[in-house]
Amino acid sequence: MARSTRRSLYQAIGGAPVLEKVVDAFYLRVLGNARLAAFFAHTDLEELKRHQREFLGLVLHGPEQYTGRSMHEAHAGRGITAADFDRMLIYFNEAFAIAGVPEPLVARALAAVAPYRQEIVAQ
Repeated sequence: MARSTRRSLYQAIGGAPVLEKVVDAFYLRVLGNARLAAFFAHTDLEELKRHQREFLGLVLHGPEQYTGRSMHEAHAGRGITAADFDRMLIYFNEAFAIAGVPEPLVARALAAVAPYRQEIVAQ
């Protein structure tokens, strides 16, 4: 069987250096929004960013190993609404664009994150 030479979405967007820019730009926006910032008031920002980079690496098929708690466990009890999740997707969209990721790849990246809504949004 022939090996696929198709690049992963992680590789297509530029890998770890781009994800670092994306995560930094994302949290600038999140922490600038009083409602969203409250979800992370008692969270170590550097650890949070590391987990976010690992999570994005995982869903974009990069080499990172995600070492955090499950999405459900990490977000349980925070009261995150569907509107909050949608706002975070908007911030991800902006962050990917700021990092120079082309729109078609941004759309694919957001599509990879979107299925986690059910694990993050409070039921």
